[in-house]
Amino acid sequence: MSFLNKEGKRMYPIEMSELMNSNLSFKQKILFLSNINFEIRSISAARYLNQHCSQDIIWSFFQIAGYGSQYEEKCNEYQKIHYNEIISEINLNLINEKKIIRLIDPLIRPDEDLILYYKDLIARNPGVQTIIFDITAIPKVCYIPFLNWLLNGNLRGSDFFIVYTKPKSYGKSELASEPYPPKLIIGEPLGKRDLIWIPSLGFKSEFTKKCWDYINNLRNLNKEINIRIYPLLGFPAFKPDYFDKSLLLHHKTFSSIPDFRNSLKNQAIYATADDPYDVYHKVSKIANNNKEKDIVLSPVGSKPMSIGIALAGIFLGLRIILIQAKTYHPDYSEGTGEISVYWLKRDDKYTF
Repeated sequence: MSFLNKEGKRMYPIEMSELMNSNLSFKQKILFLSNINFEIRSISAARYLNQHCSQDIIWSFFQIAGYGSQYEEKCNEYQKIHYNEIISEINLNLINEKKIIRLIDPLIRPDEDLILYYKDLIARNPGVQTIIFDITAIPKVCYIPFLNWLLNGNLRGSDFFIVYTKPKSYGKSELASEPYPPKLIIGEPLGKRDLIWIPSLGFKSEFTKKCWDYINNLRNLNKEINIRIYPLLGFPAFKPDYFDKSLLLHHKTFSSIPDFRNSLKNQAIYATADDPYDVYHKVSKIANNNKEKDIVLSPVGSKPMSIGIALAGIFLGLRIILIQAKTYHPDYSEGTGEISVYWLKRDDKYTF
């Protein structure tokens, strides 16, 4: 089975079932690294691999604590249920029965906990040839800085795959809490040059607005700075109505801000919502044409699009400003959809 299109470029997303039925096999042995949360889809990839993969798998699950809201007790209850479900099913070669990573105290770097955890796993398990990193239930503020560290020389020659399980639909996503203040998670502090801001747009238009306020404040500090906006829209979207929903929400939220409204009309970038490499190459084109400017990325939209933004920040030396909700409703998503696989490194070569 080939995953190349007529131009010889790899096509994404690749479904897990497609990959398992192809002649591309994972190398021995596999380290599977994943967070279990209150969404049932957080254990879908582990469950599928356990049922269909013949290789030896080292299962390593962690949990992120600290939702800090009226939903925390219910979320924690669901986490325990899903954790017990998956460990009762897998062929137990379990590294750590319960590793808790604290989130999200602004004074704590959750990615540093993850880095220490990963280092310990590798030290105690030599000979790992394949790393599968399931980002389905890992907040961006945690996984993107960790990915930055991982891809900057810390993979130790292993093949590296990211997996992500889509929900069947989003439930009460609008009940996610207020966010923490936006913060720079990759790159140097902004200087005095003109800048380009590329936010990926999801359903939380008010989060995009807070990122805009953060960036626009630079212009208040230095009136000579010009800001150009390139909104990044998932098209095709996961579902056709998602594109319209995101666009309408942002039109409403930014109704009083001509800069943003005009950018939606004249400078929007369209990239496939579940193809991070399409996002990466679209951002690369803008970066290569604007080397004299500071370029700032904000992954507010879908998780697969955030992979592309993370890769652009890491490999092109761009800045990433991120905003993160403090809490999520236990019905944030509903059900389990397709499990997508993105291989980033194979035979010691990056694939994008």
